[in-house]
Amino acid sequence: MDSEHLEDGLTDEDRRSLFVMPTLEEVREAMFSIDPDSVAGPDGFGAVFFHTCWEIISEDVFSAVIEFFRG
Repeated sequence: MDSEHLEDGLTDEDRRSLFVMPTLEEVREAMFSIDPDSVAGPDGFGAVFFHTCWEIISEDVFSAVIEFFRG
């Protein structure tokens, strides 16, 4: 990500945080902040699936998120 294109409304701390990899707990918190009754995504899986199966799928979901951040 090219930081020169970030809006001026961001603090230096905000800018730095955009480049930090999330932790497993942060990914979990984000996942569980989604309403379990929300509509399923294009993959057909709704949040209730991720909430219910988190203990089984957490490492795979986390790996996918990290891969996304690495580009």
